Amino acid sequence: SSQALEQNKRVLFISSYSESFPSVPQQIKGIEAALDDDVTLEIEYMDTKRLDTAENKQRFYENLAYKLKNLPPYDAVLVGDDNALQFMMDYHEELFPQIPVVFFGINDLERAEKAAENPYFTGMLEKFSMAETIEIAKKFNPHAQKVVGIVDSTLTGQGDQGQFLATKNEFAELEFMVLNVSDYSF
Repeated sequence: SSQALEQNKRVLFISSYSESFPSVPQQIKGIEAALDDDVTLEIEYMDTKRLDTAENKQRFYENLAYKLKNLPPYDAVLVGDDNALQFMMDYHEELFPQIPVVFFGINDLERAEKAAENPYFTGMLEKFSMAETIEIAKKFNPHAQKVVGIVDSTLTGQGDQGQFLATKNEFAELEFMVLNVSDYSF
């Protein structure tokens, strides 16, 4: 990856969300701070926080594929959050063959591990302090018998659910329950 980020290089950041999502401007600032001044950063937004649909993802693919056919190639791709990582896993060979990919902000450990099997992929997880959070909650409510994780059916939500349930073994005295808000009407 370091060779790809030399002078006069082009880097694409694919965000799962849009610039209006609170963490995205911070991600962009961090990326810009890490890149040399002579590296061109371009950004594409999947906007899956507002439109997490197959149609939106298909339109994103079509739009990006069109741009890639008509613009110079990228030297590296950064992907932020689970939807962007899954998109890259699905289309890396077709859209970005032999281009290094760096992922971050990933909630789903299994997805990250699977992505990292590809020699062109590397990155990091967005791990929560789940065990520490439950420990603090137990101090506030020492008689608690149940812990409820509230998630949704998005890729990020399912990653969070996996991290939540992975903590279950550390608290044998507690019942773990998952509430998936996607299963309920507004």
